Amino acid sequence: MAEKKLFAGCYYLFFVNGGITLLLGSIIPYMRESYGFSYQLAGLLLSSHAVGNLLSSFLGGMLPIYLGRKQTAILLCSLSFLAFITMTVTGNPMLLFTAFFLTGIHRGTISNFNNSVIT
Repeated sequence: MAEKKLFAGCYYLFFVNGGITLLLGSIIPYMRESYGFSYQLAGLLLSSHAVGNLLSSFLGGMLPIYLGRKQTAILLCSLSFLAFITMTVTGNPMLLFTAFFLTGIHRGTISNFNNSVIT
């Protein structure tokens, strides 16, 4: 019974994780319009998300050794909350670059955690 609940939670997180990724792609046109960003800057924001996702693969492999798997997932995923708050309050390109990077770390962390649990 507990195993089914764990699997259900992981599948739910896969769904939410995909929604976050789709959300980022949908808000870019509104950010471009509101802040006057170029296509290049908008692409750089999405690229920083991908770099964060890649980096989380490395962090997700090393940090659990020192912090534990659950604490690592909580720490790295809590960064996404800060990232979305940053996206709503500022149009500063450097802060937005960092925020998109943090959402990438969140996405990769959830994927790594879920994949390890499901397999």
